[in-house]
Amino acid sequence: GNIASRENSTDKHGQPLPTADAWLVKNPELRDKHITEAFELVQEKLDVETKTDVMFSGTTCVFAWLSNNHLICANSGDSRAMLCSLINNKWTATALSREHKPDETDEAARIRRCNGRIEQSRLQPGMVVPGLRTQAGMFYGPKRVWLKNKQVPGLAMTRSIGDMAATSVGVTASPEITVFPNLTANDRILVSGAALS
Repeated sequence: GNIASRENSTDKHGQPLPTADAWLVKNPELRDKHITEAFELVQEKLDVETKTDVMFSGTTCVFAWLSNNHLICANSGDSRAMLCSLINNKWTATALSREHKPDETDEAARIRRCNGRIEQSRLQPGMVVPGLRTQAGMFYGPKRVWLKNKQVPGLAMTRSIGDMAATSVGVTASPEITVFPNLTANDRILVSGAALS
């Protein structure tokens, strides 16, 4: 079952399982480990147990858990979450996650450590991009993740669920987890969605 339904449950040794609030707040290492394992399990099941071809396709995920006055956000890819707050009759927005793009220094470092290549797409002979004066070899568009010596997969993010061709060069399903404690009555709306680019 899920964590929220375990309040009166015990583990295999008869010890009580933690309540959702205890798990969420009092043991952050275990919480982050479990959330990360959930993302990685989805990756594994997509790769092994489905008929969906995820070699060059995938998805992003942003997950938010609100319990009492704590908000946990886990993100893999370029989906985003924002918290909207009403303070002195003015709305403010706080980013709960960030897009995992090849432009991010820490993300790019992981890709390069795993022998990946980061660069924009390159025009091949005969290719034309509408609205641009083009020539073969010219770079265009956002930075992307490529295999060291091949023009694949060309992924415009550094974390993804699926996109198995990119896992060998450091693209990972593992989420970045952020915690926002001490929410107040001013914190009113949680917005999440995929990036549009």
